Amino acid sequence: MINVDRKNKTITIIACYFGHKMGLGVYMENLFEYLLPHLISSGYHVNLITNKTIKEQIKIDTQIDIIHTKWLDRILYSKLYLLFILPFLPVIKKSKYLFFPFNPVVGPFSRNAIVVIHDLNEFAIERKYGFLKTLFRKKIVEWTLKNSKKIIAISHFTKQQIETYFPEIKNENKIQVIHNGIHFDRNSLLLSQAASRTPYLLIVGRIDPKAKKLYESVKIFNSYKTYHPDFRLKIVGTYNDFCKVEALEFLRYIEQFDSIDYLGYIEDNELDILYKEAYATLFFSEFEGFGFPLLEAFYRECPVITNTENLVNDELSSGLDIKVHQSEIENAEIVNEKINSAKYISKVQLKAVAESFSWKKSAELYYKAFNY
Repeated sequence: MINVDRKNKTITIIACYFGHKMGLGVYMENLFEYLLPHLISSGYHVNLITNKTIKEQIKIDTQIDIIHTKWLDRILYSKLYLLFILPFLPVIKKSKYLFFPFNPVVGPFSRNAIVVIHDLNEFAIERKYGFLKTLFRKKIVEWTLKNSKKIIAISHFTKQQIETYFPEIKNENKIQVIHNGIHFDRNSLLLSQAASRTPYLLIVGRIDPKAKKLYESVKIFNSYKTYHPDFRLKIVGTYNDFCKVEALEFLRYIEQFDSIDYLGYIEDNELDILYKEAYATLFFSEFEGFGFPLLEAFYRECPVITNTENLVNDELSSGLDIKVHQSEIENAEIVNEKINSAKYISKVQLKAVAESFSWKKSAELYYKAFNY
């Protein structure tokens, strides 16, 4: 057991998100399933300052003190609260560390903050949030990185983004990479299910057309369909307020294609079956801090088609993904050849790669980060 400071064994977690339980919600729920019991069994007292969304959508079984504040229920108010109210709360002053698992906002009045940066893609995707929002966001991130005691990046790609956009933070001792894990529900893989009679490609993730390159994914599917007219495309996921307008526009766009099915948000057991029965998953986003769909698909022995430009895939896939270049997406012959190669990929290798990323391993590294 790692020695910890017996004089102060309180950690306060500050976490909020808005909308549906997508990537960030899945991240927190799975990390906390392993991290919170580890902290408590080691003698820590844990507070969770959070918002209504997390209270309603995330199940937390461990004995911790949950503090709900309405300040965190609205995006703008949450920023003000984190900068100017939170640092002066008695519970914060008694804490050894403040832990921000996502959406961190750390100002000059906070101390001993450990923050997690998932990605800085809004600075890479042109006009994603507009000039003023991006400028405001960059200032918030700058304050957060400058005033944090430790920064955890969820991939080496994210660490590289931090060092690119904020070169003054380039400090090997301050930034640590801890990969996410994936959830291993081994019982779900034993489900007896009749194979789908109609072959299909699958897309899983947030309906964010620009960030996830969804229009390009549809082009890839249509190129492949030139040679395989019986194939369908199934799309799983929902959207948040940040990309609602673009998402609804995309959903209207795909209505013209009889062979595309939008399934919305589905439960995990249904998603397991969709992964297992899919010929391959399309995961064509150019920028990802981590990329759960790739490893989720691998674990269910489903090959994945990726964007050559997405560097984090090189970090996660061990070279087992099927890479398509942006210039190739409407070349039916090339797309057909590449996607057909999915049948030759070892399913045993796919699953082995996925199993090397576990939430238990991630939680142990987070625990060490609290005790360095």
